[in-house]
Amino acid sequence: MITSGSSSCPSIPEILAVESEKQVVEIALTAWPADVCTADLAPRTFTLDAARDLTGFTVEVTDGAGGAD
Repeated sequence: MITSGSSSCPSIPEILAVESEKQVVEIALTAWPADVCTADLAPRTFTLDAARDLTGFTVEVTDGAGGAD
């Protein structure tokens, strides 16, 4: 997964749920725990292990507080 944001405080993705019947993957983005972040915009790549092939699944992303992004 590729996120973009502050290069010093990237959003951290985490798989919350995989719904096989609906073919949906729910991912939450949590803010990096830091007091001060740079005001730049940079991509950051993460590898998430779902322990299965998710080809064709829809990805739903929420923020760490549970709101939709």
